[in-house]
Amino acid sequence: MSFKKRLEGISLENKSLYYKLQIIFSFFFLIPTAGFFWFVDKHNLLNDVYILPLLAVFLIFSFFSFNLLRNIIDRIAAASRDASKIVEAETVSEGDELREMSRHLKILDKRLRDALHGVEERSSEIATMRDLLELSYAASAPDEILHYTLKRVLKLTKADIGSVLMLENSKMDAFIVQSNIGLEGRIKAGDRVAFSTSIAKYAVVNRTPLVVRDIEQDGRFGRKSLPRYGTKSFICMPIKTTTGVVGVLTITRAKDETPFINEDAEKLKPIVSAASFVYENIILLRRNEEERGYLKSLEVVSRIVNAKPGEDVSIHAILEEIKRAFSLDMIAAVVGDKERPGNFLIHDVLSSAGGNISAGARYPGEGSIFDRVTKRQESVIVEDCDSLPDEIVQGYKSCIFTPLRSEGDAAGVLVAAAEGRHNLYAIRKYMEIMACGISCAMGKNRLNSIVAKRSREMDTVRQIGSAIASSTFDQDKVLGYAMDMVRVALDAEAGILFLVDGDNLDARSSFNLEMEFPEEFQMKLGEGVAGHVAMQGESAIVNDVRQSPLYLDRVGENIGITVRSLLCVPLISRRKVIGAIELINKQTGDFDAGDEDLLASIASAVGSAMENARLYGETRHLVEHEQELRRLFQKYVPLEVVDGVIHRDELGKSQIEELKRLTLLNVEMAGFSKIVEKIGTGKSVSLLNSFFSRMGNIVLKHHGTVDKYVGDGFLAFFGAPISGTLDADHAVAAALEMKETIAEINDKNLEQFGVSVEMGITIHTGEVIVGNIGFDRKMDYTAVGDPVNYLLRLQSLSRSFHNSVLMTEDTLAAARSLLNVREINVKEIDPSLGEVNIYELLGILKESVDRI
Repeated sequence: MSFKKRLEGISLENKSLYYKLQIIFSFFFLIPTAGFFWFVDKHNLLNDVYILPLLAVFLIFSFFSFNLLRNIIDRIAAASRDASKIVEAETVSEGDELREMSRHLKILDKRLRDALHGVEERSSEIATMRDLLELSYAASAPDEILHYTLKRVLKLTKADIGSVLMLENSKMDAFIVQSNIGLEGRIKAGDRVAFSTSIAKYAVVNRTPLVVRDIEQDGRFGRKSLPRYGTKSFICMPIKTTTGVVGVLTITRAKDETPFINEDAEKLKPIVSAASFVYENIILLRRNEEERGYLKSLEVVSRIVNAKPGEDVSIHAILEEIKRAFSLDMIAAVVGDKERPGNFLIHDVLSSAGGNISAGARYPGEGSIFDRVTKRQESVIVEDCDSLPDEIVQGYKSCIFTPLRSEGDAAGVLVAAAEGRHNLYAIRKYMEIMACGISCAMGKNRLNSIVAKRSREMDTVRQIGSAIASSTFDQDKVLGYAMDMVRVALDAEAGILFLVDGDNLDARSSFNLEMEFPEEFQMKLGEGVAGHVAMQGESAIVNDVRQSPLYLDRVGENIGITVRSLLCVPLISRRKVIGAIELINKQTGDFDAGDEDLLASIASAVGSAMENARLYGETRHLVEHEQELRRLFQKYVPLEVVDGVIHRDELGKSQIEELKRLTLLNVEMAGFSKIVEKIGTGKSVSLLNSFFSRMGNIVLKHHGTVDKYVGDGFLAFFGAPISGTLDADHAVAAALEMKETIAEINDKNLEQFGVSVEMGITIHTGEVIVGNIGFDRKMDYTAVGDPVNYLLRLQSLSRSFHNSVLMTEDTLAAARSLLNVREINVKEIDPSLGEVNIYELLGILKESVDRI
């Protein structure tokens, strides 16, 4: 064994703690103890009484000290083993426990320092997120959140240049600089950065952080570092919300060229995510508040539009509300120019800056933004108004053009503009709703104007019609009144009314023309404007007679007026043109469709008045004829017959003969010849008329018709001209009432004439021809046929039954009431009547329900 190995064997190097403990115990206990015993023995101190107790105490304390030191060494060894287990993957055992323990402690210290640094970073992140959350409650603008986040990110990454770029719109045309730090003088908030040329677009497209260690060495880009980058290394963090990436946060270093690594981006993820969350919440809250405001504004506009019926809607008030609600600097309603088709006219405008724009200003339409919007019928947003040549938006930064629709077609444009950048995409749908409100308001105003105009026209027409109708039915006076009314209603220099006379037009009335119409003024149909209108039956407006081939120069020569313009409408009666009304030279402006409509309404009233005048004479003649007809006819037939005949004539139906089933009744006074011999002719006629009057009224009372007088009796029928199911019942009831009345009649006859009368009544039912029978000089409404002849033959049988009612089986079958009858043997009395069953009517056992 070499000396070196022997030396290493006795050396404390690489020895265990227990070996070192033994060496220490040997040096600090065994050697001094051995020396102590040597000293005691040499000087013979063992006999000393105190030496043994002292030695015992020394040994006891030495033992306790050794155990205490051993426990400490055990704990140190255990700690060393634990540390060795923790760091065994990072260290290699060298044999010396104390050195290993020292190395382990250094490693643990480093780990603790790293952990402490991580905790500090996490604490900073947590503090940042806490501050973001607190700021979300205090901040009113999302820009503050993004700016604060940028500051904290720069602090965490020890960077000193950064910016927040937000996408301008969903089309990703450009970024808008929302906030920046360290780039003052190079870019500012509100600047646009082209999306296509910006490296930040990769963070948007890939939706992941973009870490660039060296822009000039990175093969993805192939570009040099720019001054605004700060250094060659930077990070682009996407700002993501629930709707997608809305922007990018970029950072770089100007003072420290240490490149960024992926771990830096990972550290920033939770902060940027928290900022995005807070940003989106504030945006949503703000948008919610804005939308509540927009909805309130829509409610205000709705109330304005739905104002009192009949009242015009204030477009100015609607524009004021839109300008206030959407924080706009200019708002204008542009409509089509009626006077210059194809051009546009500012209906109303509101502008914070004033300027030269005012209501009534006109703009060309062809190729303009107004023309494009009305043709496309969809909103157009312009983010840089300087690109538009239209004067109306010059001086503004962004604007939106929304079509105003009328009956489904674009009739104008709602223009809204802002001096700065405005998120017009967010208010686009509301502007379209507001445009609908303005369109409705304009439509309502237009309808109100039309209604008011029509109301005035109707008032004028009513006044004219009332004046004409109540004044006279003389045609010449009607025409004179009509032209007076036209002069009042329409603003014309003069007017002429023509009437058709064969193939000619004759001037019959005028106003503001002090002249008699000569024969030369007569025109042929189709000649001149009036002749053309009378022939075609269509109105004509000529606002420049020099351009019209229809105008006749001799018209102006005859009336002594320089004719500039004409309005002519046809005069129509019974769907036939009977003339024309022509107005000359409107006092202010040109004749328009409104003038045409009003004059046409007046012409219609005049035509009606002339027709009324014509009909008046005919009606008066017909009324007189009807009154005379009623007066004469009612003497012979019931009122129902008269009304039926007249009514059928009014309906254009002649009273033709018809075959009907009637119930016939014949009443005859018995022994009239003897009465004449007894009381004389004069009294006999009075007695007979009194008898006919009572019996005839009974027939009429029961809906019958007195047909004709036959000798000392008369024939009546039931069922014509108006038939029903109870015709036979009416005849039966009339016969029974006649039978009951004869006693009363005889009382009067005995008192007045000294005689009494007897009668016979017969009833039969059958089909007869009923109608106007006779010839042109003598005609009666009567019934003819076999049943009539049979009834008259049956009347001879009644002479054997005084004051009785005889009826045939046909009437008994036709009656709906239950009758009390007695059958008569006709063969014994009059065999010529045939095989017909004849009954004597005694009464009614049960009347028909329908008759009741």
